[in-house]
Amino acid sequence: MKAIANESLLFEGKQPVGYVPMASKLLNLDAQHMIVRNIGDCMNSDLSPIRIKNNDRLVIHAIQKTECDIVSNINKVIVIMFNNGDMYTKQLVCYDNDCIVVKLFNPCESLWRIPVSEIKSLFVVDCTLSPEYIKQNTYKPYENGIFPYYKDMIYVQ
Repeated sequence: MKAIANESLLFEGKQPVGYVPMASKLLNLDAQHMIVRNIGDCMNSDLSPIRIKNNDRLVIHAIQKTECDIVSNINKVIVIMFNNGDMYTKQLVCYDNDCIVVKLFNPCESLWRIPVSEIKSLFVVDCTLSPEYIKQNTYKPYENGIFPYYKDMIYVQ
């Protein structure tokens, strides 16, 4: 998983490369959303709450690493950014003694136990978009107007 956003603590100095319009019914209206490209197939299963394939684009929003925020997102698909910058997409299963337990489905169903102290940031996956949708509906500001623009990382408008 690779991502770019303007949250300076998360993505040091990166700027959005474009914008895509989306229906508000798909979004948490209290959050700032961004789109990142998923790499890998561990959530490509009928058992996953959201089937996510390699190269799908994920519409995500950040949540706090507090017990309350974590518990309120149990059973949702999340993106975990570790302190070293690595990012993984998994299903949040439970919170227990300052650890989260997450599930992956492919190649086989398994659980990971991750101490919250090893996590830099958490994001909830609101929905997925195909690369084709992104290519057709992404716009980048341009001095004489706007034009379609394709990149992996964009903001939702």
